[in-house]
Amino acid sequence: MVNSLTLVEQVRGDVDEGTVGRSRREYLDFIVDGESLRDRLAAVLEDAPTLVDCVPVLVLNWPIGFPAADYGPLIGELPSPLDDGRVPLYVCPECGDLGCGGVTAVIERTEDTVVWRDFGYQNDYEPFDPGDILTGVGPIVFDRQAYEDVLAQFRDRWQAEDSG
Repeated sequence: MVNSLTLVEQVRGDVDEGTVGRSRREYLDFIVDGESLRDRLAAVLEDAPTLVDCVPVLVLNWPIGFPAADYGPLIGELPSPLDDGRVPLYVCPECGDLGCGGVTAVIERTEDTVVWRDFGYQNDYEPFDPGDILTGVGPIVFDRQAYEDVLAQFRDRWQAEDSG
């Protein structure tokens, strides 16, 4: 079965939500088959309340600019920043650092597909424990061309804002 991927703009830390002291982050959330991947993960990560405040790596308003180091591994243009090859999907909304903890996955590419599998909560200073793989989420299989086209929306949006 091939899954669909779309991106939906979300905001974290909006003043209207009473979140004083939290940085406002505008991001594109991963929507898989019409459902937020973050919501799916939160349902199986009940003992990791920090996920509730993690954001996808597709943040639109990082103060440092376009997050090439996060985007590149998603589309296969850059290697993972992690020694084990896992790719960060959700990170700390304040600093974007996986040292604060976040959700990673194994991303495999073939000529026709991109597979996200073996999701887990991870940081960047301890080895990932295979016993921490989240059951009940994935593998998720995307058509490679559709996947790359959807993620290009994020890159194109940054380029449009930089030139405008």
